[in-house]
Amino acid sequence: MNALTKPQFELLLSSELSAITAEQARAFIQSTLIAPYCTLLTWEYGNGEQFPAWVFANFKERNVGAAHCLGGHGALGSPWGLVFLHDNYFGQDSGWYPSLAALANEWVAV
Repeated sequence: MNALTKPQFELLLSSELSAITAEQARAFIQSTLIAPYCTLLTWEYGNGEQFPAWVFANFKERNVGAAHCLGGHGALGSPWGLVFLHDNYFGQDSGWYPSLAALANEWVAV
């Protein structure tokens, strides 16, 4: 599965940021943004397949950040996820969301 190019991802991220209507949630995500980088996440629910993902936020709490991936949970409809930054696994489905707004709203508990 191919990943989005960096310009495609940056455009998508900008669009998703503008869709976050809760000001506190949008401000939180904006404060955690880092330069996006592509990494491979291992799908531990299958046969160890790897999918490219864009890591774009560092929450500076418990080694947690945010990523976007079209494979794994993304292929199941939840491409925006919480990931451990020093790990290369998808983690649980409860940490993946259909939109950046859903992720932000739950993380900030708006």
